[in-house]
Amino acid sequence: MRNPRFVSVSLSLLLMPFTGQAATNTLQRFNLPDKPDKPRFELHDRDWPATNGCASVCLWKDDAFAAFSMTVDDNCAMDVPWWLEQSKVLKLPITWFLVSGGIDDPKAYKGMTGTWALWKSVVDLGNAVESHTVTHWGGFKPDGTPPEGWKGIEWEYSDSIKQIDAGISGYKVYCMAYPGGPGQKLHDRNLAARDYLACRTANGINPANQIDYPYVCYTALADLDNLFDPKHKFYRGWAVILSHYVGNEKFKTDIVQYLDYFKGHASDLWGGLFRDVARYGQERDTAHLEVRQAPPNKIILSLTDEMDDRFYDFPLTVKIRLDPSWKAMKATQRSESIEGKLVEHAGATYALVQIVPDRGEVTLEKAPK
Repeated sequence: MRNPRFVSVSLSLLLMPFTGQAATNTLQRFNLPDKPDKPRFELHDRDWPATNGCASVCLWKDDAFAAFSMTVDDNCAMDVPWWLEQSKVLKLPITWFLVSGGIDDPKAYKGMTGTWALWKSVVDLGNAVESHTVTHWGGFKPDGTPPEGWKGIEWEYSDSIKQIDAGISGYKVYCMAYPGGPGQKLHDRNLAARDYLACRTANGINPANQIDYPYVCYTALADLDNLFDPKHKFYRGWAVILSHYVGNEKFKTDIVQYLDYFKGHASDLWGGLFRDVARYGQERDTAHLEVRQAPPNKIILSLTDEMDDRFYDFPLTVKIRLDPSWKAMKATQRSESIEGKLVEHAGATYALVQIVPDRGEVTLEKAPK
């Protein structure tokens, strides 16, 4: 198993700077395994700090309004060229959930399973592959009876990780999609949470402030407009799109509607890999932000979280209000340059800076234009 489960403790998200000693990463959580029974933080429109030097953690990367992840199940290797073209045109990375047991198996149909060389090429282009278990209930009877010699649900989860990590040298699997079918009653969220940062499950809603990371839902087309409805539970949430084989024209027509929606709302949606959105969310949900120094020409920040730094190294976007005299800036973390840009809103100047939690203090300095 990848990691033991963590005990549940109360969570907090600090969206505005505070005074006092910053929190340190002592819990080293592998994930947030428990279904939240209440919102982790208050949800609202994009935050624009009103005072120079004040800062907040953005709900999503680059201050996007909502998050959007495209996922493909069951390998469907024959569709990879089509998906790669969509990814290139839309600048939308794709996550494939792989049934690992048949890949490079001489008895398997390569048109469906693909080869490790194919999946490595997919990853090399900035996409991701994750687990869809070893067998996807291969050999199970319709009533859920497993085949003779089946090694159990824990094996389905853990060996899929080993197979994918071995098949693509240097790669690490972070997430899983629970397969439907005759064995689905055997799924165990507690076992899954010991091996995976997050898992995708059935149709439903992922409220931004109440994400159930071991049971992330996929999203119906009719729910997408609710991302922008402040009265809806799905407001500013995480839309996860599920696709299978698109060689069938009806299936392709259906999935193109989702892609068209993303294209039409690309300025407001973060099109992120499933693993990256899951990591961003859990870092954000346990983040502690402190503005330690905020004079007119130099700002020093501290950003920490409660997640295990071996797996959670995805930058959080932090927004800082600046003195209007700032026309350019330099951002560093432990003296190394990090990504940042200036944006204008309602006549005020803000910096959007990409900060990895627990990597040390961040310094923003006013720079000549």
